[in-house]
Amino acid sequence: MLDRNSPEIAAFLDAFLHSDDLEEIVKRASAVVGNPVAVIDSGYNFLAWSHYESVPDQTWLKRIQEGHWDYDFVAMVKRYTATAPSRRSVIVTDISPLRRKIDTLISHGNLIGYSVVLELGNNLEEVDEEVYAFVRDILIKTVGAERGWRMRPSGESGTAVMLRELLHTRFPNKILFQERLKGSVFDRKTVFQLFSLSMANYAPPASRKINLEADIAKIFPDSWSFVGDEYIVVLIDLSATQRKNAEAFDFFAYFLECKGLVAGQSTPFDDLYLLPGQKKQSVRALEIAAQIRPGFLVPEKSVIIPYESYKIMDLLRHVPAEELVGFCHTDIRAVAGYDTEHGSDYLRTVFEYLNAARSMHAAAHGLHIHHNTVYYRMTKARELFHLDFTSEHRNVHYYLSCVILLYLA
Repeated sequence: MLDRNSPEIAAFLDAFLHSDDLEEIVKRASAVVGNPVAVIDSGYNFLAWSHYESVPDQTWLKRIQEGHWDYDFVAMVKRYTATAPSRRSVIVTDISPLRRKIDTLISHGNLIGYSVVLELGNNLEEVDEEVYAFVRDILIKTVGAERGWRMRPSGESGTAVMLRELLHTRFPNKILFQERLKGSVFDRKTVFQLFSLSMANYAPPASRKINLEADIAKIFPDSWSFVGDEYIVVLIDLSATQRKNAEAFDFFAYFLECKGLVAGQSTPFDDLYLLPGQKKQSVRALEIAAQIRPGFLVPEKSVIIPYESYKIMDLLRHVPAEELVGFCHTDIRAVAGYDTEHGSDYLRTVFEYLNAARSMHAAAHGLHIHHNTVYYRMTKARELFHLDFTSEHRNVHYYLSCVILLYLA
């Protein structure tokens, strides 16, 4: 049980009340639980830790040295917490020989970070849960009261921190944004592209020999990444990547498929000030590909989902349904009405015909029927609805009308 009169508790409280040194507070927390303690922010960066060289755990040492959790471990923690969202802590056993007790630090309903206790001195179960809860509550007050606690890691981890800042900081104007870029690795004239990898269904392998972050860096050496929300955000120097390895995207697609991951892909851009919008594009591509029905309306799904291919669908989703019908060509509305009344499939046939550049054979492939059947249907459609495919402008209107009506069906 919790003994508020113990010297360790007294020293911990004194550090909390009188010290501005997060390292000192975490060191005192470690003395309370009898094990090494680390505090990680909501972006999975290490803020402070109580032990380093004295810990015989290479995974612990490497994570502290690099300044952040690796992506597989983040996915593992997310999976643990998703199975029991009401629990404030989990014990992780398959990261290294030493177990870890991970507590979520939640302030006013918002996740502000994690505390990690490494089982080195005391057995994790030997410490009373009331003691863990007390330490957790003090750390929440400490981290939550002063948002200035932040490491500035060096090397690759430092660029990941800066990328997160560029993505999430609301700069009042472009001049201040460019000032922030000066002298950094991002201060360059090039073309960028951004990927968002959904971690929703990712199950990291039991073997720790595979490192998701390192693998991404091998495929795209000219890239920077971090974990944010439910996504791994990867920014690549597109110009350098295409110049050095034209097959990098093929390798990336194969890698994603092997890992059971999918990635939304932004359009290329040469101004990092557009970064937040490009991140939104990549996430929207993932959302549309997952939600749009029927599936044949969007390009064939792959593990890399380009926003470029989903822009029209994104536009439709921003217009009220009752207004969309009014944009449809009257000929195509007549086709849809006939299908509803007679149970026919002329609308889908016209869509596939136009989608296949008016090729009967390609349309038949899309419909999974014989091309003679497509020929019969299109001949009948011309007779019934007086469709005229001689104008490319009208064909575009026909195609968009088919997309809208099938989307609303």
